[in-house]
Amino acid sequence: MMKRILIILMALFLNSCSLFSKEKNLFQNPDIEKLDNGLHVVWFLDDSLPLIYYSMIIEGGYKMDPPAHSGTLKLVESLLDRGVKDLSAFELAKGIEDLSASKGIGTGGDYQFVDISGFYFDYKKLLFYLKKMIREPIFSESEVILQKKRLIESILQSKESVKDIGEFYFKRLLQGGTVYSKSQFTSLDELAGITRDDIIKLHRSVFVPNKSWLLVVGRGNKKLIKKEILNQFSDWKEDTKKIEPTIQDPEWLKGTKSNILIVDKPGQTQSYVFVGQRAPKKEEVNTYALEIFNSTLGGSFTSRLMQDLREKKGLTYGIGSQIVYNKEHSLFYVSSFTQTVTTGELLKNILEHLSKIQREGCTAEEIQFSKKYLIGAFPVYLNKIEEIANKWLFSYLDGYGENYLNFYPENIEKIELEKLNFEIKKYLNIDQLKIVISGDAKKIKLSLIKNGFSEFSVIPYSDIFK
Repeated sequence: MMKRILIILMALFLNSCSLFSKEKNLFQNPDIEKLDNGLHVVWFLDDSLPLIYYSMIIEGGYKMDPPAHSGTLKLVESLLDRGVKDLSAFELAKGIEDLSASKGIGTGGDYQFVDISGFYFDYKKLLFYLKKMIREPIFSESEVILQKKRLIESILQSKESVKDIGEFYFKRLLQGGTVYSKSQFTSLDELAGITRDDIIKLHRSVFVPNKSWLLVVGRGNKKLIKKEILNQFSDWKEDTKKIEPTIQDPEWLKGTKSNILIVDKPGQTQSYVFVGQRAPKKEEVNTYALEIFNSTLGGSFTSRLMQDLREKKGLTYGIGSQIVYNKEHSLFYVSSFTQTVTTGELLKNILEHLSKIQREGCTAEEIQFSKKYLIGAFPVYLNKIEEIANKWLFSYLDGYGENYLNFYPENIEKIELEKLNFEIKKYLNIDQLKIVISGDAKKIKLSLIKNGFSEFSVIPYSDIFK
């Protein structure tokens, strides 16, 4: 533990803009190599750090789950470090811990990642353990049963959270009819039916070199590291089969007709409100203008929603908006919570704010304030070398180009008010807004009717746990 603390403190001390260029560009772009098997290696070497960080980014994500087998990739994620060829889960964990190293594994809608970091002189061992987790998990039957049980228990525990239940339904409602609607799982019945063979088959299909990008970040000799990369990954076979993601809407979604869905969990004193829309993908919009829009509306403490609905009217303690992009579309939404009796009033006010900003746009004062806020916050979120590298790679893979980080402040600054308000009007579609409210449906309905809302659907919260 003390070694881990010292590593963190040393990295924070030495990590003062190590990837910042002394030239005009804010950041130095990495070198990218493509190996014979299709694996891309992205080099962010910098000798100012005594550490090295590897991250394997694999294109795919939970949208690649097979039909009627949603949750398979989530199980793959949970099993990658639960026993590998020639090493038990304990031996793998101890080997990494003995190096004072750390690892991470995760899955999103479009990607999954496995990373490991430690002292630079352990670069060979760190690559070895990374290879083991990515290429050689054994997926033992006993671990499959155990991890499936743990995942189901975790999902069942989430039913106690009114917020989690509401968010679960809301994001699936927004993404209905797309490859993302199943999210990490569609139903417990499907999850329970996934077999070891299903897991092995999906792992072999998705974890392939020609869909993978290896980040190499920190101190090291490029020639020696590349030699070890070839040693661990050159015989990793390229996949020539093209696997297409499938659309699988949950059953409850097919019967949802109203734009307002109440997820009923009786006995709650608070309700959670989610309002939003599915919108065009990033290639079809000006993302810089939309960042300014989001910051003005609900992306900061000084935003319209926070100042009016929290500070002035006291309808909520917290409210915010955000825009999330994936490969096929974007999601814009506002989320908040309030006392059940004021649910209708909160919703009415949110819709009024959305209508007003769509109709009238932002003011000259607001655009200047949001620009300063976004540009000022930009380096705060990129204060570690691995954060810079990951942000660069994901931006690159998502189509922003290799200079997104370098020109972000400039591109924010050059957005003019007329352009901003044009983009807001084009992006926001008030008639297409979807609304999910989770809490006590009986009391929520009374509050909605009182505030002029008459059409809504009600679904028991337990439907997602079938």
